[in-house]
Amino acid sequence: MKNPAAGLFQDFELKVDVEHISGIDNKSMAQILFRIADWDNYYEFDVSPAGTFRLLKWVADEQTVLKGWTVHVAINKGPGMNKVTVKAVGSQLTFFRKRTASLSNRRRIL
Repeated sequence: MKNPAAGLFQDFELKVDVEHISGIDNKSMAQILFRIADWDNYYEFDVSPAGTFRLLKWVADEQTVLKGWTVHVAINKGPGMNKVTVKAVGSQLTFFRKRTASLSNRRRIL
């Protein structure tokens, strides 16, 4: 995440609602980009309606797959909503999918 007025955010917790409305399950995805230094250097967390996710790191416009497409039971398949949390503290990256409205009912996915 980057705020042009404030500069680079180091540590953060980002909560987003990802809704897949339509598309081919293994061909569409939602992307969360974070720790963006510029458009050649950032992290990318992708969630697909196939019930899968992946984590990429981009350095000098070269892609490194940190975690390839992985099926996880906490990610909804097909059209629907996924409440995703990305947490970055230092070099530790944590990803959750919230299963209900209860904050205590989070399921770690990576």
